[in-house]
Amino acid sequence: MIEVHIRHGQMQREAPYGLTELGKEQAKAAAEYLHINFPRGFSVGFQSPSMRAKETTALLGYSDTSWYTDDRLRELSWGEQPPKDVDSLSKTPEYQTFTWRNHPTGESWEEVGTRLTTFFAEVDATHPDGDRIFSYHGNALRTTRFLRELREPALFVKTFEEPYKYFTNCQIIIYSNENPETGEISAGERWVKSVCPWDLERNGHDWLLI
Repeated sequence: MIEVHIRHGQMQREAPYGLTELGKEQAKAAAEYLHINFPRGFSVGFQSPSMRAKETTALLGYSDTSWYTDDRLRELSWGEQPPKDVDSLSKTPEYQTFTWRNHPTGESWEEVGTRLTTFFAEVDATHPDGDRIFSYHGNALRTTRFLRELREPALFVKTFEEPYKYFTNCQIIIYSNENPETGEISAGERWVKSVCPWDLERNGHDWLLI
């Protein structure tokens, strides 16, 4: 089974936060990569309700895929007082702690993890077979990697230290139960790969055994 997770393209800085022209080009590059590497497409897809995620989904071109929108794939909620400089905030040790919370009315990483754990459990139960694709957000995708892989704080922090390997716009994270060297199929998802399809100089990492 193949499971693909993609972050949306670059977004506009004003509501309703759709894609910029660059974001659309990033999504088209992602679509080209996916159609070359996964020509059979995906049996089912899930997307965040945000405009930028939906626009990214549309540009991927998988019209034959059964798509579902689920609010649990939304981005981390900053609360009533969102930070003015997220890029600077992301470099602080506090932000890189799984218990971090920016504002009392916002979400902690743990709360994001809880809703994603529930979501993926339902997906596994209702769609146990077939390849799957997800279109959503950077911080939520960061949490997914933490949950799906080593579940160690070191991996979580690493995603901040090497962001272009993990969560730049339209970054693609691929999980597979097929050994990329031997083709042997395992019982569960065992390997992960990260790809930046629109700039190979910012590319992610090759297949890693989880």
